[in-house]
Amino acid sequence: MKKRWKTITSVVLSAALLCPLLSATSGAEEVVERMPFPDVFQGKNMYITAKPYEIKNNSEGWILGTELPNYGYKNPEAVCSDGRVLIFKEGQLKDEQGYNIGTTALINFTDTDGNIIIDHSTYNYDEIIPAFGAEKFEFSDGLCSFYDAKTGKCGYMDRQGRIVVPPRYDHVDVFQDGIAKAWVYDRENGVTTVYYLDTAGNALPVPEYLSPNNVNFWFGDGMMPTDNPLRNSAGKIEQFVGYIDTQGNPVITIYRDAAYDYSRDKYLGLCNESSFQDGYAVLEDLRGGRKYPAYVVIDTKGNEVCTLDAEPPYYVQVGGYRGRAGKYIGVEYLESTGGQVGRDIRTAVVDMSTGREVANFPVPENKNERYTKLEHLGSSVMLTIEENYSKIDGGISVSNGYEVRELDGSMLIPNLNEKFTLDPSHRGSYINSYTYIDQEIINGLGLLQVGGVNPAFTGSNFDDVSYTKLYILEAHEGTYTGSGLVYNAVTGQMSGSGAPQPDGNTPSGWAAEQVNAAISAGIVPDTLQSGYQQPITRAEFCALAVELYETVKGTEITQRTTFTDTDDVNVQKMGALEVVTGVGGGRFEPNGTLTREQAATMLARLAAAMGSPMTAQTPAFADNASISTWAFDAVGQVLGGGVMSGGSNNMFLPKENYTREQSILTMMRMYNLFR
Repeated sequence: MKKRWKTITSVVLSAALLCPLLSATSGAEEVVERMPFPDVFQGKNMYITAKPYEIKNNSEGWILGTELPNYGYKNPEAVCSDGRVLIFKEGQLKDEQGYNIGTTALINFTDTDGNIIIDHSTYNYDEIIPAFGAEKFEFSDGLCSFYDAKTGKCGYMDRQGRIVVPPRYDHVDVFQDGIAKAWVYDRENGVTTVYYLDTAGNALPVPEYLSPNNVNFWFGDGMMPTDNPLRNSAGKIEQFVGYIDTQGNPVITIYRDAAYDYSRDKYLGLCNESSFQDGYAVLEDLRGGRKYPAYVVIDTKGNEVCTLDAEPPYYVQVGGYRGRAGKYIGVEYLESTGGQVGRDIRTAVVDMSTGREVANFPVPENKNERYTKLEHLGSSVMLTIEENYSKIDGGISVSNGYEVRELDGSMLIPNLNEKFTLDPSHRGSYINSYTYIDQEIINGLGLLQVGGVNPAFTGSNFDDVSYTKLYILEAHEGTYTGSGLVYNAVTGQMSGSGAPQPDGNTPSGWAAEQVNAAISAGIVPDTLQSGYQQPITRAEFCALAVELYETVKGTEITQRTTFTDTDDVNVQKMGALEVVTGVGGGRFEPNGTLTREQAATMLARLAAAMGSPMTAQTPAFADNASISTWAFDAVGQVLGGGVMSGGSNNMFLPKENYTREQSILTMMRMYNLFR
């Protein structure tokens, strides 16, 4: 099943510079080493391989699709599909006498190893000049659209570049379930004819009066939604809202009667997600004069399965950039504000067969939006997330980076800026930008462009990028068993040849003295006296905080606040002291990793709970704009109290994971302040 929701604009993400994160009281400076860029990202149930890509044997000057010069065409939304990567080169257009009359962008492909597929010498350019003129590059059912610069028409070619459907259409669409939509424009008479083609180019007998402007709908599970007129048995034209089969016959009727009687206040209506996928479709519900729509999920028999809705003042929006894959759909929950667009609250992934949420992603307080995009992969569903937030000093929307997660929310690829380097041979090298060129991994395959900075460059401008690399990303189910460098997104550790091998049972050299002092002071639980370099979890940080509080105060915390997803007594104790408040909905996410700004917030609250709130100073980091508004004051407090600090390049890195040894050091500083 192919999807039509891949419409997010690719984003080049902001820099995350390498810097030491803490200054130990002993004078030693913590150094955060970036991990080498891995060959494999391993998640809990899936893995993604990252294979370097370049065009091989390229004597003719082919270039990647994203570098397409301006020939009056849009750059394609994707350049990697079904084992093929889209490439171009400039070609000459000639008139009938052989004179040059212009240039065009000739189309070609490589395989994922960079080998060029199409031999252009086999084409007769007097007949066809295969060029790029479509807005979408995607192989579907083994075919991809192309534009013929000779005739100005579109057709389809296969994965070897062979013409399957000759160019005779003014516009063509991607195949969905073996059927594609094509248009022919009679500009002289102002008439547009729409055709529905099978993979051999044969036109299906859909009604001749079906609207050519119904571009948001396509065939799925053998049916297509339509809200156009149909002719009844008496030859009379009636308004029809529902689904027709590939022969043009109505199979599911939502409304069929006189056109003047159809009203969205009385009947369900179609929306962008009304085409069927894997047995389910979505209808919009404005019945009863609703100001904001609800959505009804139906099966292939037309039965209502579940409703997607929210209680006022909240409402929902579905599909589009939020994603849809098989029976799963992205649902965005917004709070009405009286304006045209509501405030984004959270995004969920809903199983349409049951109406049950299988994943939930609240939008942090300082974020404007949290985008989700779904990708079906066998029996799994992969989820990519992009967060947007506003700068503190302006209201400018800035991308906070992509994450790739599995359906249960577990990490698969973290924000690359925060963890990796392309050049581990140079201490301090870091990734400063990356783009998922395809916006998501289409049908298990995608292309990633990564830029890195060498420490020899001292500027903060993107012009300082010293190298750029391309990678083919390929997603798989299960556990990776091959060779290479593997980043485990569950543990945050690297394994394989060339991986950094810290001794997890001993602290790093810069931290050893203070960690040992904290252990001697009795503020480090036995369970945290190993794995010092791994990210600390939210529950583990609570355990440290409880040890510190009860040791310094000399009394046990007896109050408890409970959460629905954990029985951890340390979490309950910190909840009772309001050091932690959870993530919403009564949940705490005890196994979630802690970021630096989250740690700063908990430390500031802990100091207040101990009766000694820290005096704040105003943060003045180069990355102040990256600090969440809800954490900004707390960062100032831990700075003023000398509990946390920034590092070189004047960076705080608020979204960076906090490790066990970093957490122990800050608790030791708190111990020295309050004992």
